[in-house]
Amino acid sequence: LNTNKTVDPSVCPLCREKNACNNTARTPKDQKCWCQNPGITFPKELLLQVPEELSGKACICQICAATYHRTKTTKA
Repeated sequence: LNTNKTVDPSVCPLCREKNACNNTARTPKDQKCWCQNPGITFPKELLLQVPEELSGKACICQICAATYHRTKTTKA
């Protein structure tokens, strides 16, 4: 583990693709992020999948969040 590595907040900590987070991007303040949609949730079980060194430093992307929910729905 390289602890000197800089965390890129625009990269999803799960899939390493761009997370499209408007909270960390240089976007107008009135442009809300997709993750602020009340229909989107980030259950504890999903958040626990984020590596400890990236927790709270980079946002999970919409694809990973949707995949998690779709997987949970199909298993139920």
